[in-house]
Amino acid sequence: MNLKTGVDSTSRMSFKNTRGLPFHGMGAFVGTGKTQRAHVYTAASIPVDPEAYKKIDPKKLAEELEVDMCAVNIGRFWMMDEIKFLVGETQSFHGVELRWGGDMTGAEMLTQFQSAYVPSLIRRSTVWTFKAGKPVCLLREPGGAVWVLQEYTKAVDPSLTPDNLNELGGKLKNLPKGWKFETKVLTKDLVLDTGRCGGWAAIIRDDLHCTYQGCAAARRAHQRTTRPGAPAPVTHGVPSGIREDLLGALLPPSLRLRLHTAGLPARRGAPPDAPPP
Repeated sequence: MNLKTGVDSTSRMSFKNTRGLPFHGMGAFVGTGKTQRAHVYTAASIPVDPEAYKKIDPKKLAEELEVDMCAVNIGRFWMMDEIKFLVGETQSFHGVELRWGGDMTGAEMLTQFQSAYVPSLIRRSTVWTFKAGKPVCLLREPGGAVWVLQEYTKAVDPSLTPDNLNELGGKLKNLPKGWKFETKVLTKDLVLDTGRCGGWAAIIRDDLHCTYQGCAAARRAHQRTTRPGAPAPVTHGVPSGIREDLLGALLPPSLRLRLHTAGLPARRGAPPDAPPP
């Protein structure tokens, strides 16, 4: 395999004023069956040329890297205000500079490509900050789980812009029963930090392939306003500790069972760079 994976402990990317900025990325699939991993690469710097991804020939690149498949992100834009990322060294793929930013099971990445509103886990070391006074787009499940829009795409609906995302809910024709889309202006910074959950993030995509990250802080804030005596909201993304804490806070029983049988790590305090068994 001619592909460099994993983080460089000294390589950290940090960007401010990222809301609405274009970026690109790629997934490289290594292995087959239950052991297949999808390595996620992200833009080495932002903003980028929104059309740069067209330089990459996925089939040819997979052959060059000696991996099973490559998939390239198309027309994606960040929706957080600040980004911190622990990444790998810069690599050039057909002239597009990317850095390793995380990984997930191949099955989980394919689920994101093919199925809306099905949660998956990705292993990455990131801190997304949504600043006070700025709007955020949320999906609320009837059971209380809350998902925050982290990126939108023009791949399905080219008309989407940061200024009209408040209308996104009306375009989600396959929203599951009981789910609600809403926008709100933050009164405090919202920080989604995967370091507080062993280096894992829960994500979903909607009908239009926009991506959301699970947010326990928003869920708890919602509970506080709807259930007397509920605990005060926290400012981090998901509960810290073992995998069951993360899944129990955000994911339905069906996904918890599916990820358990997939063998994702369950031990407390697993370091972010420890590969799943």
